[in-house]
Amino acid sequence: MTYQIRGIGISIILHVLLVAAVVSAGSLIKEPCRSRVITFDIARSEIKEVDFSAPPKAPLNKPTKIKRPAPVIQKELSKIVQEKPVMTSPISDVPLPEPAPASRGEQTAAFSRQDARENGTDGGHGVQEGVPGEGEGETAEERYLREHFLYIRDRILARIVYPNLARRMGWHGRVLTSFVIHVDGTVSDVRIVSSSGFKVLDQNAVSTIRDVAPFPKPPIMAKIIIPVTYRLRPG
Repeated sequence: MTYQIRGIGISIILHVLLVAAVVSAGSLIKEPCRSRVITFDIARSEIKEVDFSAPPKAPLNKPTKIKRPAPVIQKELSKIVQEKPVMTSPISDVPLPEPAPASRGEQTAAFSRQDARENGTDGGHGVQEGVPGEGEGETAEERYLREHFLYIRDRILARIVYPNLARRMGWHGRVLTSFVIHVDGTVSDVRIVSSSGFKVLDQNAVSTIRDVAPFPKPPIMAKIIIPVTYRLRPG
């Protein structure tokens, strides 16, 4: 009987230890870090000029003339009654009293009101419309795109050098590249999305992107997609 009780106690202890080990192991497992990726496709976001034409003018309806009937002149016969003129004694001009000069305070108040009306203000309290800020409602990702998007593209294209072999052979084409900019400005995962058909041109675009780095630091990890066009001019 004593052995059975002791065995049951040992079994309970082992089960408790097993459950505790499972719980502690689960708490040690950390969720993998997630990072948002901003995809900037320069090929799709190039600014195009758009002609803004004025809307067509609606035809103006000519006002119709309203014919008014000619006024009917009614001849009224009026009797002319001649009355004898009444003799009245001439009225002498009575001098009007001169207005009393206004006090200094009243003159100042009147001038202030008139000056306020001329300046379009009421007692110096004007109304000023507020101008909303340029970055109102703009996220950090959108701000990074606006400030550094074209800079990154121009910086890469300015460093592109046409390979001598491709120049001699007359090779040309368009390379679509992609790469990731980390929060410290460094780049990684530089790859070819669409090849030009010539390996020397593809490798030249990839090596140029790596040489130009680092770039401005984004708020989060950013993925850039940029096309590089190799074209030979005649002559």
